[in-house]
Amino acid sequence: MEELERLIREEIQREGSVSFARFMERATLEPGLGYYATPQRRAGRSGDFMTAPELHPILGAAIAQLATATWERLGRPATFRWREFGAGEGTLLLTVLDYLARERHPLLAALEVSVTEANPHRLADLAAALKQLPAGGPPLVAAGSPPIAGIVVANEFADALPFHIVVGRAASPGGFAERRVTVDPVTNALTWAEGAPDPRVADRLAPLMAGWPPLTEGQLPRSRPQRRIGPPRWGRNSPRGSFLCSITDARGLTYGTLPAEWPAPPSHIRGIELPPTCSASLAAAT
Repeated sequence: MEELERLIREEIQREGSVSFARFMERATLEPGLGYYATPQRRAGRSGDFMTAPELHPILGAAIAQLATATWERLGRPATFRWREFGAGEGTLLLTVLDYLARERHPLLAALEVSVTEANPHRLADLAAALKQLPAGGPPLVAAGSPPIAGIVVANEFADALPFHIVVGRAASPGGFAERRVTVDPVTNALTWAEGAPDPRVADRLAPLMAGWPPLTEGQLPRSRPQRRIGPPRWGRNSPRGSFLCSITDARGLTYGTLPAEWPAPPSHIRGIELPPTCSASLAAAT
């Protein structure tokens, strides 16, 4: 039995069952053992999957233009922060920096970088990659640094966060129970169980459920009520003038905020050819 599974089973033995959110948290983020917490690279051509920054530099070029537009609208502040959640080894950031360098854009001199990354190996890769840039690249500042003007980016971050699974049960308080993970006493296999949600989770779910149509019996929606990806969660450390830019998978690009002056996208952005599907997606986003 692998060490991570053993640890999860021990917790289930103590608690009787765990929420799927807790199961997913340990499976993905357990220090040194979780899927996203080991030295092994998960994203990229040598990994298990690829995201948009690994496929084409157009994503970095597009976000770089959004960053420069934000910097301009804020009056070209002397310091401008790139704040990224789930930055990995910095693939998206490096494409943005490469674009700014090729354009010789003055934003590059004002830029500083602050990232949140759960994997210390990927964070070390990012720091090393920045040091290899001319003049050591933009400074890397702590995630909890005081607020400043900047841009906040999260690329395929929210979809990898742990989530709760609730199930429609008319007989349960609020019309829902929680699907949890337990161990089958006969087969010893990990299996599903149903139970009342943790009170803290239920308190946050209940107002959400009240605004939805009633769940049908057995319906299985997912919920992340404990996760807020947006300015309320960043609080005082949210950069002034920032916006969330959340990019979906290859089926399209979805921007949380686009400048009002963003034109209908051409087939090229500053010399980088746009695949037709990306050009159409950008047009739809505007």
